[in-house]
Amino acid sequence: MGLLGNDCAQCHATAKWTTPEFRHPSPVSQSCAQCHQAPPSHYMMHFKMVSMSVAKMEKAEVSQCFLCHQTTSWNDIKGVGFYKHH
Repeated sequence: MGLLGNDCAQCHATAKWTTPEFRHPSPVSQSCAQCHQAPPSHYMMHFKMVSMSVAKMEKAEVSQCFLCHQTTSWNDIKGVGFYKHH
């Protein structure tokens, strides 16, 4: 996406995507959308019928990732733990 420049190989290798030098923003950060986009299911009824129910968040907006997700992993849901979606 060009947020950190155009030379991806400067930080990433083809063997793995993680970069030990990368420092993820604070777990209390509320600006997830700067780098992450919600999955297509979050823009469908699945979000209201399943995702919000699992996370016990009745009034969450798709842009409020921080209400349900933790920075450890996208499927580490607050108060639930690692949730297997499929």
